Amino acid sequence: MQNTRVTRHPNRRTWLSLAAVLLAAMAATAGFGPAAHAQQFPSRPVRIVVPFPAGGTVDVAMRVVSVRLGEVLGQPVVIDNRPGANGIIGGDIVAKAPPDGHTLFAVSSTHVINPATTASMPFDPVKDFSQVTILGTLPLVIAAGAEQPFRTLPEMIAYAKARPGQLALGYTDNSTLLFGEMFKAAADLDIRMVPYKGGAPMLTDMMGGHIQLGATGAGSAYPHYKGGKIRVLAVSEQRRTPSMADVPTIAESGVPGFNVQVWIALMGPAGMPPAIVNRLNAEVVKILAEPAVAARLAELGTVAKGSSPAEAAQTLRADADMWSAAAKKAGLKPE
Repeated sequence: MQNTRVTRHPNRRTWLSLAAVLLAAMAATAGFGPAAHAQQFPSRPVRIVVPFPAGGTVDVAMRVVSVRLGEVLGQPVVIDNRPGANGIIGGDIVAKAPPDGHTLFAVSSTHVINPATTASMPFDPVKDFSQVTILGTLPLVIAAGAEQPFRTLPEMIAYAKARPGQLALGYTDNSTLLFGEMFKAAADLDIRMVPYKGGAPMLTDMMGGHIQLGATGAGSAYPHYKGGKIRVLAVSEQRRTPSMADVPTIAESGVPGFNVQVWIALMGPAGMPPAIVNRLNAEVVKILAEPAVAARLAELGTVAKGSSPAEAAQTLRADADMWSAAAKKAGLKPE
């Protein structure tokens, strides 16, 4: 008698078991995706690249925020100063870093001005980064040595017009260069622009009478202004800065409509998972709202802001266009 083999087909219970195994495998595989990376963040110390020397406004402001950020993230947050080339050296490091949230970038408006003044850029200042937030805004100032014969901006403008080409205005980066050029054009002045590698040597020369004027950040000028070693003639924004409430704006001082504002932003490499960007944004915005943090930033001439990632990206795009137009109007070309 011939044996007959019976083939049994899986019943409904067997199919359910197989489906459960497949779903578990899919869930395990999904655990290696962006969501899992976001849940694991941060898994080690977070590095914030500051592309300026230690002690500057961006560096000090970021150190104020980084202490609290490390506490809420549960991992050390380390500042890594990488100065040079108007922030391009530090920006290139961050643009090429893994987009896992462990390498971030704290930078000023200089970041989006660079394409207007630099012919060969290794990255796109907007597209090659994930914007987290605008930390704060701050005005620039026109300052003068305390021994100069003018005490106000209108007096300085009159003095400069009577002596075309004789006054020198120091600047330290492309934002203060363009600010100085915009001020010269708006006030119709013939003033020489003198480059410096940092705010400290420029302020030292201004206090020593080697140059008459300087364009710098309000935070850098504040200690010398408070000590009576320099005069801050005017601030660049359309509103006065709280730390220098007695100093008028440029618009108030005979140059109507003048308004220049710079910012400090936090970002990371392009492609950071949205969950990591959003967590960093939420934590930093809460830190900026703390009274002690806001007060310390105010001492640096910085108004704590805290924007959404989308608002930060929009600010970068708009300011890139604005500074590019300003550079063309001033006759500056990328070099």
